[in-house]
Amino acid sequence: MYVPDAIIQQDQSWLLYLNRLGNSSWDSFWLYMTHIETWIPAYVVLILLIYHLWGWRRATITLVFIGLLILCADQTSNLIKHAVKRYRPCWDPVIGDQVRLVQGFFGGKYGFSSGHAANHFALAFFLGKILHPYARYAIFLLLMWAGMIAYSRVYIGVHYPLDILSGALLGLGLGFAFNKLYTKFFFVF
Repeated sequence: MYVPDAIIQQDQSWLLYLNRLGNSSWDSFWLYMTHIETWIPAYVVLILLIYHLWGWRRATITLVFIGLLILCADQTSNLIKHAVKRYRPCWDPVIGDQVRLVQGFFGGKYGFSSGHAANHFALAFFLGKILHPYARYAIFLLLMWAGMIAYSRVYIGVHYPLDILSGALLGLGLGFAFNKLYTKFFFVF
């Protein structure tokens, strides 16, 4: 896949700028945001809310949809990573030594597109849309949450901004598609 050098250089510049904004007083917060232990309780609360609103049957079906959504977002992101083969900033031979790594965190070799961004934006859109009749602003809060998780990947030095943007767009598209399937399922079922 050809990407003009000017875009690659701009992406590298943005990464270095945003990554260097970090300092040791914020490192623990952004590390916390990037790890799974942070997300699971928040998503469990949302599933419990769905159970409270609609009961176990719909909560279980919603969990199945969420599982399939995450599987789809994660695997699509991985397929893109291995097709594009763009190095993560921390592995990039051009700027790797300039990246501020938080606790030496690396991850896999390739980063385009971000699985974290794809998964969280997909889930944020999907849950935000199904909760909209009961919590009008839930989608905005969930998308902000997804954005913070996605930004944490730039902060710790393992994704370029375009990795995050492509992952977010992938996630939003999949969240939209799964929401359409979900609403059709419940109108038919």
